[in-house]
Amino acid sequence: MFPYLKKNFIRPQIINLGLVPFALAEFEMHFAHEEVCSGSNDCVIVFEPSDIAYCLGRSSMSYHDIKQNNTKALDKKYYILDRGGRTTVHSKNQFVAYFVIDILHSSISIDKFIYILEQIMIDYLFDNFKITAERLDINRGCFVGKKKIGFLGIRVKKGVTMYGIAINICNDLSLFDEIIPCGLKNVEITSVAHVKQQEFDENKSKILFDNFVNFLRVNVARYFCES
Repeated sequence: MFPYLKKNFIRPQIINLGLVPFALAEFEMHFAHEEVCSGSNDCVIVFEPSDIAYCLGRSSMSYHDIKQNNTKALDKKYYILDRGGRTTVHSKNQFVAYFVIDILHSSISIDKFIYILEQIMIDYLFDNFKITAERLDINRGCFVGKKKIGFLGIRVKKGVTMYGIAINICNDLSLFDEIIPCGLKNVEITSVAHVKQQEFDENKSKILFDNFVNFLRVNVARYFCES
């Protein structure tokens, strides 16, 4: 599909953290980044946040995405992340995948890498839920109609990528009301549950997460490897 063009490319390791605090997943990503920079194999860290984490990107405009007149928003836990993009929120029942990939020794561009991550979200949503998502020029990520469902933010350091994607499955969308998500003032946020008009209990959510991990384990190499 989208050849990685890296000779002797080894399939990335899928690291399933499961349901964990956001800070722990962040720590694991930075540790994996140092390992890949030192020559270890690429990896994809998959997790579901067990807590609520409001995250600001490197853009100075991210601070303006917090609704200052909303006292609830000011009382939250914020993380200032070393990645592109602006402000979002991670929480339970949202599936996150951090791609720690060495692109220094390949001919892949950052733009193509971002395009691939968007395609992974689009394919996952269609293959598993028959939801048709697409890219919009207004912002990176993917949308169902005009509503944003998939988020993307990355950083490249020492030629190795960090961070990645997040997909709203059945998470609490009211958390996005505390911020201006991705700096998009007039864009609604949606989820798989809202699009399908279904409710997912804990058991169903666990099954869906396992399916997400398996989707990446089976398919991720075909996005990055030479066909």
